[in-house]
Amino acid sequence: MGGGWRENTRSRGKNNAVKGAVSTWTHAPGGREEDRRRLKALSTVIFGEAGSEEAGGRQLKYTRRHLEYAVRFKEVKEAAERWLREGEG
Repeated sequence: MGGGWRENTRSRGKNNAVKGAVSTWTHAPGGREEDRRRLKALSTVIFGEAGSEEAGGRQLKYTRRHLEYAVRFKEVKEAAERWLREGEG
């Protein structure tokens, strides 16, 4: 299989805590382990650090600090700031 669009799911938890996650894929080239390695490298560039592994490595978890770091990129700044503001009102 070739590449595909990946969703980074975000939600709000207790006390308006920002949470996000992206799933790793078993059908990615090299399997889940290689997919996780690539996603961690990309996460380090976009979010300043790799997300923490959850669900036995099937997901990488992100928090508010990851999203706040990502706003330095013009392409995601407006969307990330809008999403962060939605929970403050």
